[in-house]
Amino acid sequence: MSYDKYKIICVDDDLDVLGVSKDIVETLGYNVEIFSEAPVAVEYIKQHKSNIMLILSDLRMDIVIGFGFKKMLKDDNIDIPFVIITGYWTKEMSAEAMELGIEAFIEKTATTDVIKENIEKFGHERADLLEEEREMVEGFLEESEPMLDEIESLILELEEDPGNDQTLSVYFRLLHTIKGTASCVGLTNLGNYTHQYEDFIGDLRNKKIPVNTESTNVLLTGLDDLKTFFKQVENDGNDAELNYQERLSVFDPSNLGSSDDKQVSQVVKSDGDAKKDRREKRRR
Repeated sequence: MSYDKYKIICVDDDLDVLGVSKDIVETLGYNVEIFSEAPVAVEYIKQHKSNIMLILSDLRMDIVIGFGFKKMLKDDNIDIPFVIITGYWTKEMSAEAMELGIEAFIEKTATTDVIKENIEKFGHERADLLEEEREMVEGFLEESEPMLDEIESLILELEEDPGNDQTLSVYFRLLHTIKGTASCVGLTNLGNYTHQYEDFIGDLRNKKIPVNTESTNVLLTGLDDLKTFFKQVENDGNDAELNYQERLSVFDPSNLGSSDDKQVSQVVKSDGDAKKDRREKRRR
C-alpha cells in the first residue's frame, strides 16, 4: 500500500530540530507538516485528521508541553498515534503517557532507523485503518446513491397520490437503511441527519403531519441535503466536517402550516407546474 496520501505531523518549538525532523521524515518517503506551536497544530489536525497517520511531538515546549498537546487532542476526541521526542523521561512520565494514550518515547538523538520503525509500527497501522474506512464509505455511497433516485420517484408519487401509505412505507424503509448503514461505516453525522428525516416520514405515516405542499417541499429539501452530504462525504472520505445541525430545523413540524387549502390535492397552478418540471427532469 502507498502511504503518500497520508501525512505525519512534526511539532517542536526549536526550529532547527523541527527542520531536522522534517528532513528525516521526507527522506523516508513520507509527507510531513511542521508546526512550532502545539495550538496551531491542533487546529490543523482538527481539519485534516482523516489524512494524518502519525504525530511526532517534542516534550518540552514553551507554550504547551507534549503531554498538554496530546490532552488537547484527546479532549477533542482525536485519536491519532502520538510519539514523544525527548532527551529525558521518567517512569512517572511513562505512566502519565500511557494514561493519555501516547504510543512511545523517542530520544532526540534517535537514528533514522528508529524513527522509521515507529512510523511503520504506529503510522502504517493508522493509515491501513483509514484506508479500510475509506473503502467502506465508498461501498456505502455506491450502494446508497440509487436509493436517492428511488426516493425522488417516491416524492413524485406522493405529489400525485398523497394518501398512498405504501409509498410512505417504502420511503421510510429506504431512509432507515441509509441511516443504519451510514452509522455502521462510521458516518455518524450523516446517520444523525437521516434519522431526523426518517422521523419526519414516520410522522407522515402516522398522520401526525398531512401530506401537503409544505410537507412535500420538506421531503425535497431533505433529499437535496442528502445529495449534498453524499457529495461532501465522497470528496472528504468521511463526514467529520458535515455541518448538518443547521439543516435539521426543516423537519420541525412547528414550521409547517395546517390549513386545508395547502393539501396537495388542492395546490395552485404554480405548484402543479413545479411538479411537472420535476417529472420532466426525472424523465431526462
